[in-house]
Amino acid sequence: MKWRMVASIVAVAVWYRLRPYPVPLFHRWGTTLFLVLTAAPGFGVQYLAWLSPWPAAIGLWPMVLYHASASVFLAIVYTLWSGRIPWDYANAYIRGW
Repeated sequence: MKWRMVASIVAVAVWYRLRPYPVPLFHRWGTTLFLVLTAAPGFGVQYLAWLSPWPAAIGLWPMVLYHASASVFLAIVYTLWSGRIPWDYANAYIRGW
């Protein structure tokens, strides 16, 4: 699995390099981070904050869509971990993944 992740990141880097027009470095970093977090075997909800600068740099609608989908995802996860809507105590170890 880890070799597929490394191969996909290298393939995207080569693809960016072979394009006829240059891609800004900021966008290449964002794509690489999205790939790494997508292919990583573990994921924490705090990693959603690491992706926030890139949709904001692309434009208004990607930023709105990203933050809306991340908010819905976090609300679902915290509701499952808490067992109810008042999120006074959330424990993923007891509730499950």
